[in-house]
Amino acid sequence: MVVLGLCYAAVAVASLWATLGFGNVILRSLLAVLIALGAGWASGYVVGHGESGFWFSTTTLQAATLAGSLLIVRSSGYRLVRQQRAIAIR
Repeated sequence: MVVLGLCYAAVAVASLWATLGFGNVILRSLLAVLIALGAGWASGYVVGHGESGFWFSTTTLQAATLAGSLLIVRSSGYRLVRQQRAIAIR
């Protein structure tokens, strides 16, 4: 059960980083989905009941819904770190 919790936490952190960080959102979101697929594989491997498709689905669905909702937050201007303003050198 600890591994399942760590997998879901990794997917949540990856989605948070992908949507609220600075940089290209699309590439980061694709990387977050790849992390979700890896976490789904790890979850299915640990549980070992032959239900790896279920774990792939749940982790990918978690990543997609979290990223989608955080993109709405991002559109209002919120980021993880404040953007530093350029300082004019005189």
